Amino acid sequence: KDDVPIEYLAHIKDGDDAYWKYFDFNQKIAKRFTCKLWGPNQAAAIEIHLDKPDGPLIGKMDLAAMDGETAYSIHHTAVKNVTGTHAVVLVFKAGSTADSKQDLLNLEWFEFEQ
Repeated sequence: KDDVPIEYLAHIKDGDDAYWKYFDFNQKIAKRFTCKLWGPNQAAAIEIHLDKPDGPLIGKMDLAAMDGETAYSIHHTAVKNVTGTHAVVLVFKAGSTADSKQDLLNLEWFEFEQ
């Protein structure tokens, strides 16, 4: 059964991180990370790490700023091959220093796809 965490993380700022424990990457080969954001977002990046914020980087998603009335958006990025059971840590970074004090984005869910 697919496990799609629905967390509704809001008011994410530059340097924030969020942990999900534990993903069994032996159960399926993850080739792509997909997430749903809601509302307009600032220019930002989501780094996908294993086990801790400075752990192995398996993917990075660059996000352009979204203006206007955006209800939600779906984003995808490739990830490196991973085996074993690991915590997934998302690290959120502002796209520029001007954005670092503002809310960057709101995350509704994510999943790893084959």
